[in-house]
Amino acid sequence: MLRWALAGMGVFAAGVVTAMYLPGGAAPAISASSPTPLLDVGTVARESTPAPRSVDQVSATPVVSSSKVPSEVSSPSVPPDTRITIMGVGDILVHKEIWAEAQQDANYDGSDFTQMLAGVAPRISAADLGVCHMEYPFAPPEGPVSYWPALPAAPWSLATGVAKTGFDTCSTVSNHIQDKGLNGITQLLDALDMNGIAHAGSARSEEESQVITMLNVKGVTIAHLAYSWGLYDNGDSWSVNRNDADRIIADAQRAREEGAKIVIVSLHDGEENIAQPDESQLSITQALADAGTVDLVLGHHTHCVQPVEKIGDMWVAFGHGNLLTAQSRKKPRTADGLITQWTFQADSSGRWRVVDAAGIPIFNEDYPFRLIDLSALGGVRNQTEEDSWERTMAAVMSMGADKDGFHLLSS
Repeated sequence: MLRWALAGMGVFAAGVVTAMYLPGGAAPAISASSPTPLLDVGTVARESTPAPRSVDQVSATPVVSSSKVPSEVSSPSVPPDTRITIMGVGDILVHKEIWAEAQQDANYDGSDFTQMLAGVAPRISAADLGVCHMEYPFAPPEGPVSYWPALPAAPWSLATGVAKTGFDTCSTVSNHIQDKGLNGITQLLDALDMNGIAHAGSARSEEESQVITMLNVKGVTIAHLAYSWGLYDNGDSWSVNRNDADRIIADAQRAREEGAKIVIVSLHDGEENIAQPDESQLSITQALADAGTVDLVLGHHTHCVQPVEKIGDMWVAFGHGNLLTAQSRKKPRTADGLITQWTFQADSSGRWRVVDAAGIPIFNEDYPFRLIDLSALGGVRNQTEEDSWERTMAAVMSMGADKDGFHLLSS
């Protein structure tokens, strides 16, 4: 698990840090021509998650502390045998039942998401970079929390739970992300910032929308980009990234020009509850693969597991299913989820490529709501869990991922 540097005032962390937060006031303008802030990632224990602060204490827009990223950060000496493991997961949906569980797990003294997520924490915390997806905007710290079929707004405690589970960066763009307007996005990004989690896909200001999320992982710069097919409330055009192949390719190229060695795209797309990618997913991912600037696509939105495919040199997980949900009683397939595990290593030319691609099927157990790591069960599964495993395996391998080396972990 990694955690990017966070500061109340000025630069904070051992070593060189080029991103910081300034408390209060308007954030300095960031233009497309400005150097992208490099979020220096250091190993921090989950117990060191920052204590909650009020919203007015955090402006939470990353700013560059110098006009040029120091060479020792942007071009570190990385041992040739260095490997980086990245993990992706599915949608986090705070339904009424999930919110009730979070309050019960906290003994009705606030809310706690860590117990629901505990089943995947060993996997995520062991990764060098854990990538999550936030489906909903956030309510203010004092609430009220709302859930579907009302316009949803998740609680700040979800960000704390995600941080303690081991996630390092989250995509924050979906068809629901504008449901509470710009304030809902601001609350979400502020909460993630306060918990030391990077984010991509939405912005609090037009200036912030020009920033590409760059993370320093083991001395290697990784760009995280995120986009969605559309919105239920259009809002400000700059506040969210829309799916557009040309835009994604241009952003990925810019990230490479600014030093990214690995480019990850979180893509919110597809038909809900359909286990195969639709034309939009297929056409966008083919265009990205043809351009050669993106290494990995992590898909969300469909609420069920979809295939994994290698297109040229680029890997795609079209749909990770759900990470957290209460949909399963009506739609059993929505209880299925997938953690994808991608191990990168530089080849002889210096290009970072996936050298091992694996999946970990997970299952959303309900009442109480808990995540079950099906791989960790070592083949000892009840019938419901076995059915979930079989559905996930069939969906994941349906486009030939196994022929390119993708495999499900059995322990």
